[in-house]
Amino acid sequence: METARGMAVKKGFLCDQNVDKGRSVVIDGKIRKTDILSCHKKSLELVCPQRRYVVFNADPKTGKVYSVGGRITEHSCF
Repeated sequence: METARGMAVKKGFLCDQNVDKGRSVVIDGKIRKTDILSCHKKSLELVCPQRRYVVFNADPKTGKVYSVGGRITEHSCF
């Protein structure tokens, strides 16, 4: 998970300080425990900046990231 954090930070993302541990998520209809790290960044536009998010899911026993998800909010105006 720390490697994933380092890669995200290198690309300009700010990550949560703490990993959300032991969350239950549904994958392919099955409930699975996972550790989650969320990161985000916004563009430099002043009027309507674009926000990008990336979420890393890791196996709690091994710490290995098994899924990476992301989304973009095109115009996150105030």
